[in-house]
Amino acid sequence: MNPPKNTKAPASLTGRQYVLGTFAVALATFMNVLDWSIANVAIATLSSDLVRRARNCLDRRGVNVTLTEAGRNAASRIAEIVPAMLNRRLSGFTLLEFAALCRLHGKLLDD
Repeated sequence: MNPPKNTKAPASLTGRQYVLGTFAVALATFMNVLDWSIANVAIATLSSDLVRRARNCLDRRGVNVTLTEAGRNAASRIAEIVPAMLNRRLSGFTLLEFAALCRLHGKLLDD
């Protein structure tokens, strides 16, 4: 089949269009990775018997997630567990890295 006559090749992206296109592709890729990360955390949590999952009666597309007895027990120990875990994770940060983390955390929480 012959291509139609008088057709032009698509214009190349330049400048602003290229930057916006690159940003859109990068954001889409990030969101896909984020979606998989959330799914992996959810699967691990569901399989650990800490939460129970049930379809929402009013909207079958929705899912209700509730803590099991084991989940409530684990949640009651968060105040004991989290400080030591955070100290262990943050111990490798330099003062400059920790300051940057605090600044970015503040930006995330800023309304």
